[in-house]
Amino acid sequence: MLPSNIATALYSVLDRVPKGSCWAVSCGSAMALHGLDHYPNDLDLFASHSEAAQLAIALGDLQTVFPYRASVSASISSHWGRFLAGGVEIDVVGDFSVRRDGREVAWDARHPCWNRLEWIPVGDRLVPTMSIPDLLVLYELLPDEAHKLGLIRASLARGVTCRA
Repeated sequence: MLPSNIATALYSVLDRVPKGSCWAVSCGSAMALHGLDHYPNDLDLFASHSEAAQLAIALGDLQTVFPYRASVSASISSHWGRFLAGGVEIDVVGDFSVRRDGREVAWDARHPCWNRLEWIPVGDRLVPTMSIPDLLVLYELLPDEAHKLGLIRASLARGVTCRA
Protein backbone atom coordinates (compact mmCIF):
# COMPACT_ATOMS: atom_id res chain seq x y z
CA MET A 1 0.00 0.00 0.00
CA LEU A 2 1.23 3.46 -0.82
CA PRO A 3 1.95 5.83 2.06
CA SER A 4 -0.63 8.64 2.09
CA ASN A 5 1.85 11.33 1.01
CA ILE A 6 2.89 9.25 -2.04
CA ALA A 7 -0.77 8.60 -2.90
CA THR A 8 -1.46 12.34 -2.70
CA ALA A 9 1.48 13.04 -5.02
CA LEU A 10 0.17 10.37 -7.39
CA TYR A 11 -3.23 12.07 -7.47
CA SER A 12 -1.42 15.29 -8.35
CA VAL A 13 0.14 13.48 -11.32
CA LEU A 14 -3.17 11.91 -12.36
CA ASP A 15 -4.80 15.35 -12.39
CA ARG A 16 -2.13 16.61 -14.82
CA VAL A 17 -1.27 13.64 -17.04
CA PRO A 18 -2.13 14.08 -20.71
CA LYS A 19 -5.12 11.98 -21.79
CA GLY A 20 -4.15 8.83 -23.68
CA SER A 21 -0.48 8.95 -22.71
CA CYS A 22 1.41 5.73 -21.98
CA TRP A 23 3.34 5.77 -18.72
CA ALA A 24 3.54 3.68 -15.56
CA VAL A 25 4.37 3.86 -11.89
CA SER A 26 7.61 1.96 -11.41
CA CYS A 27 10.26 1.01 -8.88
CA GLY A 28 9.39 1.09 -5.17
CA SER A 29 6.04 2.79 -5.66
CA ALA A 30 4.98 0.01 -8.04
CA MET A 31 6.09 -2.57 -5.50
CA ALA A 32 3.89 -0.94 -2.87
CA LEU A 33 0.93 -0.75 -5.28
CA HIS A 34 1.31 -4.49 -5.88
CA GLY A 35 1.07 -5.06 -2.12
CA LEU A 36 4.71 -5.95 -1.49
CA ASP A 37 6.06 -5.02 1.94
CA HIS A 38 7.89 -1.91 0.75
CA TYR A 39 7.21 1.68 1.74
CA PRO A 40 8.57 4.09 -0.87
CA ASN A 41 9.64 7.63 -0.13
CA ASP A 42 9.26 8.89 -3.70
CA LEU A 43 7.22 8.31 -6.83
CA ASP A 44 8.88 6.95 -9.97
CA LEU A 45 7.15 7.26 -13.35
CA PHE A 46 8.52 5.48 -16.44
CA ALA A 47 7.58 6.16 -20.05
CA SER A 48 9.15 6.32 -23.47
CA HIS A 49 11.21 9.48 -24.01
CA SER A 50 8.48 11.29 -25.95
CA GLU A 51 5.74 10.34 -23.47
CA ALA A 52 7.94 11.25 -20.48
CA ALA A 53 8.76 14.62 -22.05
CA GLN A 54 5.02 15.33 -22.32
CA LEU A 55 4.50 14.21 -18.72
CA ALA A 56 7.34 16.50 -17.56
CA ILE A 57 5.68 19.42 -19.36
CA ALA A 58 2.37 18.55 -17.67
CA LEU A 59 4.08 18.60 -14.26
CA GLY A 60 5.79 21.91 -15.04
CA ASP A 61 3.63 23.88 -12.61
CA LEU A 62 5.03 21.81 -9.73
CA GLN A 63 8.29 22.76 -8.05
CA THR A 64 11.11 21.56 -10.31
CA VAL A 65 14.12 20.04 -8.56
CA PHE A 66 15.81 19.62 -11.93
CA PRO A 67 14.30 19.75 -15.42
CA TYR A 68 13.74 16.76 -17.66
CA ARG A 69 17.00 16.12 -19.52
CA ALA A 70 19.36 13.43 -20.77
CA SER A 71 21.29 11.60 -18.05
CA VAL A 72 24.10 9.13 -18.79
CA SER A 73 26.43 7.16 -16.54
CA ALA A 74 28.56 4.07 -17.07
CA SER A 75 25.61 1.77 -16.33
CA ILE A 76 22.43 3.84 -16.73
CA SER A 77 21.07 6.06 -19.49
CA SER A 78 17.76 7.88 -19.55
CA HIS A 79 16.00 11.17 -19.77
CA TRP A 80 15.05 12.27 -16.30
CA GLY A 81 13.44 15.12 -14.41
CA ARG A 82 12.47 15.55 -10.77
CA PHE A 83 9.51 17.47 -9.41
CA LEU A 84 8.06 18.01 -5.92
CA ALA A 85 4.43 17.69 -4.88
CA GLY A 86 3.66 18.09 -1.20
CA GLY A 87 7.29 17.39 -0.33
CA VAL A 88 7.32 14.13 -2.32
CA GLU A 89 9.90 13.70 -5.08
CA ILE A 90 8.36 12.67 -8.40
CA ASP A 91 10.86 11.29 -10.89
CA VAL A 92 9.82 11.28 -14.54
CA VAL A 93 12.06 8.86 -16.44
CA GLY A 94 12.08 8.31 -20.19
CA ASP A 95 13.81 5.53 -22.13
CA PHE A 96 15.48 4.12 -19.02
CA SER A 97 18.36 1.82 -19.97
CA VAL A 98 20.53 -0.29 -17.64
CA ARG A 99 23.76 -2.10 -18.52
CA ARG A 100 25.20 -4.66 -16.12
CA ASP A 101 27.22 -7.88 -16.43
CA GLY A 102 27.10 -7.79 -20.23
CA ARG A 103 23.32 -7.40 -20.26
CA GLU A 104 21.35 -4.32 -21.30
CA VAL A 105 17.63 -3.60 -21.08
CA ALA A 106 15.96 -0.42 -22.30
CA TRP A 107 12.45 0.47 -21.15
CA ASP A 108 11.73 2.48 -24.28
CA ALA A 109 8.67 2.60 -26.55
CA ARG A 110 9.54 -0.84 -28.01
CA HIS A 111 9.84 -2.64 -24.66
CA PRO A 112 7.02 -5.19 -24.14
CA CYS A 113 6.39 -3.98 -20.57
CA TRP A 114 3.87 -1.47 -21.96
CA ASN A 115 1.67 -4.41 -22.99
CA ARG A 116 1.85 -5.91 -19.49
CA LEU A 117 0.90 -2.95 -17.33
CA GLU A 118 -1.30 -3.64 -14.34
CA TRP A 119 -4.10 -1.16 -13.68
CA ILE A 120 -4.25 -0.88 -9.90
CA PRO A 121 -6.93 1.08 -8.05
CA VAL A 122 -5.82 3.99 -5.89
CA GLY A 123 -8.89 5.51 -4.34
CA ASP A 124 -11.38 5.97 -7.18
CA ARG A 125 -8.77 5.88 -9.96
CA LEU A 126 -6.92 3.17 -11.87
CA VAL A 127 -3.17 3.66 -12.05
CA PRO A 128 -0.92 2.11 -14.73
CA THR A 129 1.76 0.15 -12.90
CA MET A 130 4.70 -1.93 -14.07
CA SER A 131 4.11 -5.65 -13.65
CA ILE A 132 5.92 -7.66 -10.99
CA PRO A 133 7.84 -9.72 -13.61
CA ASP A 134 9.01 -6.49 -15.26
CA LEU A 135 10.06 -5.10 -11.88
CA LEU A 136 12.08 -8.30 -11.37
CA VAL A 137 14.09 -7.61 -14.55
CA LEU A 138 14.63 -4.00 -13.48
CA TYR A 139 15.92 -4.88 -10.02
CA GLU A 140 18.08 -7.75 -11.30
CA LEU A 141 20.02 -5.13 -13.26
CA LEU A 142 20.17 -2.35 -10.67
CA PRO A 143 23.07 -2.54 -8.18
CA ASP A 144 22.56 -2.55 -4.42
CA GLU A 145 18.89 -3.51 -4.54
CA ALA A 146 19.06 -6.96 -2.89
CA HIS A 147 16.23 -6.23 -0.45
CA LYS A 148 13.77 -5.15 -3.14
CA LEU A 149 14.87 -8.01 -5.37
CA GLY A 150 14.20 -10.42 -2.50
CA LEU A 151 10.68 -9.05 -1.98
CA ILE A 152 9.90 -9.42 -5.69
CA ARG A 153 11.32 -12.95 -5.89
CA ALA A 154 9.37 -14.00 -2.79
CA SER A 155 6.17 -12.64 -4.35
CA LEU A 156 6.80 -14.56 -7.56
CA ALA A 157 7.65 -17.72 -5.58
CA ARG A 158 4.22 -17.46 -3.95
CA GLY A 159 2.72 -17.29 -7.43
CA VAL A 160 1.80 -13.61 -7.18
CA THR A 161 2.41 -11.93 -10.55
CA CYS A 162 -0.08 -9.12 -10.12
CA ARG A 163 -2.12 -7.52 -7.37
CA ALA A 164 -5.50 -8.85 -8.48
